[in-house]
Amino acid sequence: MLSIEDNKKKWDFFQKHHWVSPEFMLSPILESWERCSKQSSPYNWSKPHIASGYTLKSLIKRNERVITCATTVIEDTYDLLRDEAVILFVTDDSGCVLFTVGHDDLLREVNELGLKKGCFFSEGKVGTNAISLTLNTHMPTEVFAAEHFNRHLHPYATTAAPIFDTFGRLRGTISLLKRAKEYSKENHVIISSCAKEIALQIHVQNEQENMNRLLNAHNATLECMDDGLLAWNDENRITMANQQAERLLKFKTLDVIEKDIFSIVRFAPSIVTSIEENKTIRRKQTTVEIGGEFIESIITLRPLVDGSKLLFIHPIDKNS
Repeated sequence: MLSIEDNKKKWDFFQKHHWVSPEFMLSPILESWERCSKQSSPYNWSKPHIASGYTLKSLIKRNERVITCATTVIEDTYDLLRDEAVILFVTDDSGCVLFTVGHDDLLREVNELGLKKGCFFSEGKVGTNAISLTLNTHMPTEVFAAEHFNRHLHPYATTAAPIFDTFGRLRGTISLLKRAKEYSKENHVIISSCAKEIALQIHVQNEQENMNRLLNAHNATLECMDDGLLAWNDENRITMANQQAERLLKFKTLDVIEKDIFSIVRFAPSIVTSIEENKTIRRKQTTVEIGGEFIESIITLRPLVDGSKLLFIHPIDKNS
């Protein structure tokens, strides 16, 4: 990284001649400067657009998951940096700040520039900045001192990293702002790590929701079945029974769960042999004994690869 003075010399040269030497910043920074020179003044400051009211609420609602996953990460990170004058931002994929935490003096300083919750870090309005570059390149980015196109941002250094969801879609950024003289490369590493942690949290939440959906569908399927269903593991311990099994076989699941299947249900010897030999039984008429009561049934037995068993049972009864 160039020194603050070197950056300022290059910036001055570019503003005067609108080109720089080939060895200097053949990078997204220079490309951004060229775009900015056609859109705004490097000397005058125009506050960024700010979303408020219903618009801001809608943006927050639409990005609720990103904010939720980012909040813990960003607050923990700020706790580690609490002794430093630093601001942390979370933005959506349009560069709108949805969450921020930071040092009070520095917050007041940048708030005067309009850099606060709801503002858009758009390149065309505020010039070259790490957030807009990250959204443009999908890569972690640093913008140091006079690398910012607008001179009002020269006192600062910003670093940002993209936040991706489970499907690889760019959902926003996490970024850090410090005074340039206090900035270090470690800050860039921290922000890149935070972005990865937030992406991981988003993935975990998605997986949890998927599991909940599957579980709900599983439970609904069990309760819609006409047959009773019993399941037991490779140690013959009952692991599951649906409501139909409770009703048809006249027991309570809580009373039989973890009990040995053979202590609850007595099967005909041929059925016991099939169970012990992991054989499949398809719609076989037989008699089972439950609590001293004999029930004529049609059963289907499915051994599973982990050694567990599924028993579908339908009593043959005029009242069933």
